Amino acid sequence: MPDSWRSADITPVLKKGDPSLVSNYRPISLTSVCCKIMKTIIGDQLRTYLLKNKLITRQQHGFLSRHSTCSQLLECILDWSVALHNRKSLDVVYIDYSRAFDSVVHSKLLFKLESYRIQYEFWLGAFLSNRRQRVCLNNQYSDFCNVFSGIAQGSVIGPLLFILYVNDLAEIFGSDIHCKLFADDVKLYSTVDLVSTGINPLSLALDNLVTWSNEWQLSINISKTNVLHMGKNNPSVTYRINNVIISPAKHMRDLGVEIDSNLDFTLHIDRVIKSAYQKIAVLFKGFISRDPGILTSAYKVYVRPTLEYCSEVWSPYLLKHIEALENVQRYFTRRINNLNLYEYVDRLTILNLESLEIRRLKKDLKMYHKIVHGSIDLNCNDFFNIKSNMYHTRGHNLKIIKPFCNSDMFLNTFANRVVDCWNWLPTDIVNLKNIKGFSSKLNIIDLNKFVKGGALK
Repeated sequence: MPDSWRSADITPVLKKGDPSLVSNYRPISLTSVCCKIMKTIIGDQLRTYLLKNKLITRQQHGFLSRHSTCSQLLECILDWSVALHNRKSLDVVYIDYSRAFDSVVHSKLLFKLESYRIQYEFWLGAFLSNRRQRVCLNNQYSDFCNVFSGIAQGSVIGPLLFILYVNDLAEIFGSDIHCKLFADDVKLYSTVDLVSTGINPLSLALDNLVTWSNEWQLSINISKTNVLHMGKNNPSVTYRINNVIISPAKHMRDLGVEIDSNLDFTLHIDRVIKSAYQKIAVLFKGFISRDPGILTSAYKVYVRPTLEYCSEVWSPYLLKHIEALENVQRYFTRRINNLNLYEYVDRLTILNLESLEIRRLKKDLKMYHKIVHGSIDLNCNDFFNIKSNMYHTRGHNLKIIKPFCNSDMFLNTFANRVVDCWNWLPTDIVNLKNIKGFSSKLNIIDLNKFVKGGALK
């Protein structure tokens, strides 16, 4: 391998917090174009081999096809809402590793590659050895220094190698512990029932996690590790890592979604609304043009994704939240020249926009389609109970039985809230295997009868 392929320029990217602190930056590694092409070829072959032989744990949702932040959150919210619906207490521990990508020991990574029967000597071993890097900032370069550990962030194959490095983590826990992974983000959760058992399995799981982390030389950042206690009668057990108490939190930002102990998502909705208003203000200040087409395009790219990120997880059911979200789009369309004289529905027609509530409904239905038809790696039986053909003679053959719900919160979780709409859809649309065909057919159906808010009424 050419030495130039083993050299990287590091560009620091601010994650969050004080920009004067070096620890708040993520080092992105930039290598030569030829090296990136080679890594892409090898990465594709490696990923195909791993997925074909089912070598990657199902608990890992990061950097894999048919997985996303949304797929992991849907699995977690399903487990948590079912536990709360059954009046159980639940504890969730969010584990933070300090510079996990930079802490990977090359010799131990190669050992794990060998255990998966990956022949690394030809290329991967050469790529990891004798590496060097320098920092680039404002067109100024530092001196090169040698790299003895770590996986380059921003590289094509780096995330896949890290996934393999932590792949066995989910296997060290018992069946009563749920472990979810997204690259280096780790969540452990379990129901808490100290009255009947007297034993807290989550405490034992944390001891196993510490042992595993020490063995593979990944350092847990205890100051950023938190526990979230869920349930009205939660005993709020104190957890420790290396005899240091884990700080309890009232809410946590989980893969970009604000989660609290009640799973009502009020905090998240308030946060995205505030962020969207700020972005609209920046948009109108930053664009000289007042052309409706340009502003609408900018809104679709810059503002609307903030309001819709992972909406399948947190889509609101209270009218005050539905209207508060819709008011953001109302405000944007009203600020466009000469449109403030029209009603909101007319402004949407002129700008070729849909109401946010309709878009969230369609996103839910698309996710239903992906789960039912297996185009996303989520177990359909965990989410839905599909009716057998013998129990109905009308409609399509993929109707879902709505479970009994004794609370509005559980009734409006993802697996339940649009079941009626899904069952109402025509047979020829539901049975389409292709998600693009399903989406295009969905756009020509009138779904206003399932809208709760007053945007289109």
